[in-house]
Amino acid sequence: MRQPRTWGATDRPDKGLFASAIKAIGKIIRHDEFTSCAAEHTRAASHFLVFFGFIALAAVTFWVITGPINPLLRNGFLYPFSFWSPWKVLANLGGLAVFAGCVLMIRDRLHNRDNAGSSSYFDWAFLWTIFAVVVSGFVTEFLHYLRMVPHRHVAYFIHLVFVFALLIYLPYSKFAHLLYRTTAMIYAEYYGRTRDNAARARNDKGSDSAASNEVSP
Repeated sequence: MRQPRTWGATDRPDKGLFASAIKAIGKIIRHDEFTSCAAEHTRAASHFLVFFGFIALAAVTFWVITGPINPLLRNGFLYPFSFWSPWKVLANLGGLAVFAGCVLMIRDRLHNRDNAGSSSYFDWAFLWTIFAVVVSGFVTEFLHYLRMVPHRHVAYFIHLVFVFALLIYLPYSKFAHLLYRTTAMIYAEYYGRTRDNAARARNDKGSDSAASNEVSP
């Protein structure tokens, strides 16, 4: 009997597309591959911070961009936000999370290279760009509250330059794996080609081999 080509999977869908997407997104949110792998476990904290920090910043940015057509923007939710506005607090917490995650990543790449892996120029450029975006954002906010003109405008311009660099190189940086990896994980769930299925296939194969040896003369 011919064995399936990849991880014991067939060419038939293992589950529905929507169910596959929900399960894959759940794994991404929980960071299953980071927390279950001993080699990646030390990087889970920094990845968690950057991942959820960017989600918080993206939510606030989306809220601001949709302001003119968003009926929920009233009073304290109007942009520009006050310091204790829920959206300002969320943005600051998200920025702090990304900052802390970047610091941990830089530390790991400098002092824990065995677990962090090899670092290329593109890895460092991407990491330092994220770091510069967050730091310039906090500097802009600080100067804004001090009402320092034109310093806050210059800082804001520099911040936007780093944001533009981060976005324009998005398809060519590790940010792209947010889309590519998610698509691959949904595909794997859809056709049953996950690591869990691979492990079960290896265990089943081992059990079959052991059973064959027992009955062999």
